Amino acid sequence: MKQRKVEILNIKQESWRLKSCVIWLSQGDGNTKFFHIYANYRRMHNAIWNIQNDSGDLVNTSYDLENATRIHFQGMFMDDGGTNIGDQVRVIGLYPRMFYEMEGH
Repeated sequence: MKQRKVEILNIKQESWRLKSCVIWLSQGDGNTKFFHIYANYRRMHNAIWNIQNDSGDLVNTSYDLENATRIHFQGMFMDDGGTNIGDQVRVIGLYPRMFYEMEGH
């Protein structure tokens, strides 16, 4: 009985997925009101309005967002002095194609 309920739920889920594809194909690719409403909703939904900086404060101005992001990634990718040349050579050996392509070989 439980197996049958799961099958019915899967069929309903697939049905709704296909219906949404039909709506998108019929209305979404054109320069329609539907497309603009959908695009604006996604943009608002996916926007980052504020982030927490290293001090734990929420920041939301463009300058503060940029500064907090830059500081975070600089710290993330900065060498803390704990690596040695052997580690670096080992990593380069694991990914030789990437380094050669970066050098233009």
